[in-house]
Amino acid sequence: MRITKKKTAIAATALSVALLGLGGLGAQSAAAASAAPAPAVAPATSPVTAGIYIASDHDLWDDVAPGEEFLVHGTVTNNTDHDLNDLHIDMALSKAEIVGPVAPASGIVTNTAGHGKAVWKVPTLRAGATYHLDVLFKLSELAQPGTKAPLNLTVLSQAGDKVWDSKTAYANVVAPQK
Repeated sequence: MRITKKKTAIAATALSVALLGLGGLGAQSAAAASAAPAPAVAPATSPVTAGIYIASDHDLWDDVAPGEEFLVHGTVTNNTDHDLNDLHIDMALSKAEIVGPVAPASGIVTNTAGHGKAVWKVPTLRAGATYHLDVLFKLSELAQPGTKAPLNLTVLSQAGDKVWDSKTAYANVVAPQK
């Protein structure tokens, strides 16, 4: 498993930006990251807002080569004035598998072995709080350069009967670096 200084710096920047409430890390370069607009806000009727960000070793952070590891940073924010209990959050990427640290701020992550989906169970998301999840994925060797690999973060209601928020980010599949 290889977590580079760049991935660590990107994850730390995403966490710092999210904690300061200044928006997300979805920009295409380090310079653009500081000027990145805040992620789209869920409709006022949604009790949560989700965010998802990709960090690779390429100059463009969302570029990933087949067989390459990359970090995904997910966030879930409680938009209400009361605690939300028993949240079910899915993070899925069809062209990848989870290979490394799954580091939730709270809750338990399951269903991570040998495929590209993590199920994050958060027992309590405090009013106004934002929780974070970092997952190290490895893009399939069979992914074709020039295509996109969608990565979804979906937050379901406590009963699991409706989607409260869902965000999609895309990893741009590029030729391996030489």
